[in-house]
Amino acid sequence: MALGTFLLAGSSIASAKAERMQANWVPDVYTISSDRDGLLQSAGVKQKICQALTDELKSLQAQKKLPFEVKFSNDVQANAIQDDYSDTSSIGLVPIVLMDDAFTTHYHVGVEDVYKALVTSSLGIAVCSTGADANESWRVLTILPLNSYTIIGADAKHMITSPITRQQEADAYADITVNMIKNHLDFSSTKKVLKNWEEKQMTPETYQVVDVGISSKKAQQVFHGHDIEIRNIIGNFYTEAFQKKNGCVMLPPGTSAAYAKDVTAGLYAMQLRSDNGERTFEMAKPKHEINLDFSGANWAEVQRKDPSGVRKDVAYKAWLTETRNGQKRTEDAYDVQMYLEGAGKGNSVDVDAKDIYTKVLIGLADRMGKQGK
Repeated sequence: MALGTFLLAGSSIASAKAERMQANWVPDVYTISSDRDGLLQSAGVKQKICQALTDELKSLQAQKKLPFEVKFSNDVQANAIQDDYSDTSSIGLVPIVLMDDAFTTHYHVGVEDVYKALVTSSLGIAVCSTGADANESWRVLTILPLNSYTIIGADAKHMITSPITRQQEADAYADITVNMIKNHLDFSSTKKVLKNWEEKQMTPETYQVVDVGISSKKAQQVFHGHDIEIRNIIGNFYTEAFQKKNGCVMLPPGTSAAYAKDVTAGLYAMQLRSDNGERTFEMAKPKHEINLDFSGANWAEVQRKDPSGVRKDVAYKAWLTETRNGQKRTEDAYDVQMYLEGAGKGNSVDVDAKDIYTKVLIGLADRMGKQGK
């Protein structure tokens, strides 16, 4: 029996009412695209993520912090374990990788070459109602968004002077993903959603960042060739902050996945893939749409009170505009970056600012998302 058949078999809402709802967890990770060469594909990364999820689900279950009973399998093929599961199982837990990227930047500081990499991770834990047979779509009831990032080479006192390898980026990605699962996975917000679905077959109102634009010419210059990555970062970090603040259900941003719209049924659908095949996920069309725009960028040297021939401070400022319910607002944030100038090359500092602006925009998107409805 295939994985999809296993997860979908025996799903009965009527039966589930008689006893505690059960959720199937089969260690597997889904992605939004088959043609992305993301960090998830690096050796050992998927296994670390699956193990971290298994460990944390067991821990939360032992602490009675889950609104369902998790049924575990160690066999991703699930072809010999069907009898281990109750026929009342009605939902499945599906981790969806939305971001597994890195911005690598190369600096020239005087005569030195300096390297940095900003590594991002976005993981949505989808709670899905399964269909009656393997050919049916999974219905997404809610998604728990988790986002994190780290900067390799952030310490100015210990600058990295050799190129950062793909393996270093992959190791950093695995570490931050495992840590955010251990420290931030929380199913408390799913209790009401699951109760309404179990008792009334009712799905919640949903919100979505439908698009993230980059109208700023300077921003386009900074992220030339990497616009989709920064748009995904803005949308995903805003999504997590908004959902946690307002307790609503947020779909993954429109920039993260290609959604097929069924206007008649009022549904969105997206195709997701894992090593074990492809599956269609359906969700309620978002009732509330949000648009974001990276609307401004600028940078300038900060005039210090104590001028120094070996230090240069530059402020990087970004503006983000949100349009929601017909209302538009713009906020800004900045970061001051310190550079140690060296001899030669006219004490020049040549900077690729993608990582700096990404850090600023993550903070700005998080701050805007945390504000009320």
